[in-house]
Amino acid sequence: MPAPFVPSVQSARAALEAGERVAQGQTPMAQGIPAREGRTLFGVAAALVTLAIWTSWIVGTRAAVSGEGYFSPSVLVLIRFGFTAVLLTPVLWRMGLIPKGVKWPALVGLLFSGSPYIFLVGAGLKYAPIADVGPLLPGTVPLMVAGLSALIFGERFTLARRFGLGLIAAGVVAIVAIGPAPLPGMEDKLLLGHLLILGGALSWAIYTISLRASGLNGFEATAYVAFWSLVLALPVMAPGLREDLARAAQAPLSLWLVQILIQGALAGFVALLTFATAVRWLGPSKTAAITGLTPVTATLAGIPVMGEIPTPVQLVACLGIVLGVGLVTGAIGGRRTV
Repeated sequence: MPAPFVPSVQSARAALEAGERVAQGQTPMAQGIPAREGRTLFGVAAALVTLAIWTSWIVGTRAAVSGEGYFSPSVLVLIRFGFTAVLLTPVLWRMGLIPKGVKWPALVGLLFSGSPYIFLVGAGLKYAPIADVGPLLPGTVPLMVAGLSALIFGERFTLARRFGLGLIAAGVVAIVAIGPAPLPGMEDKLLLGHLLILGGALSWAIYTISLRASGLNGFEATAYVAFWSLVLALPVMAPGLREDLARAAQAPLSLWLVQILIQGALAGFVALLTFATAVRWLGPSKTAAITGLTPVTATLAGIPVMGEIPTPVQLVACLGIVLGVGLVTGAIGGRRTV
């Protein structure tokens, strides 16, 4: 290993370890926050930052693949996982390319949050409006996680959770079948967009179940997914990658900087830390209550950013899905079990 690489790895490792201590409340700063009120306030702030990042990722990815379409899903994969893989090199160095003690089904399942997720969501966002994507993507993940948990772990659901799952399912039906509002020129591809987004939600649900089974922490799982997503996706992307990169090279520098910030730094790293911090200091149920607002915030953000006005059916379905997410996660009326 070249000598100049050693200090950078050591510095990055120190930064990552410091981040882990912050998320676990083990730093002097965290220990100095007075009593429960201060920690709750800090947890709320961390959850709100996570909510903002997740919202920005949906809107930013929609902007990247729409209009001039400078950024294909392949380029987004390179930005997202290339940046994260470099940043989390110290974690991968310490852990190894294949985490020890993790069964192969979990290792395969973790990879669904990598290239498959980005390809499906990136393609779906090209055909479906944000008012649909907001509820269908983060809103349906609890529904799919619950289904997988029932199949794999034999998990049983309370009456409140069943009602919440029903609300989510009803919201999906309303968006897909009752009140679709296709993008101009994409009328014949709206259903395809919906199916791709639901496929992305299923990919993330598989990752969620696999993460639970793997025993890896967030940094380890992210480092593993980032590295292997690049390795496995490059051969698939290779035939059209030169053309995709040539089109992306025509994008203004400002768009490149925005995508690097959103795809790599914020969604790929910062959200991991802020979400862990929120769960640590606020609790999983209250954190889910805040981050479960992503369908609403993404829908509202799409109005000024993309000029996409939701229909009344979309708004009602969105609110129904948010309520359903609250019931399923335990943020409303009980303890979180998903």
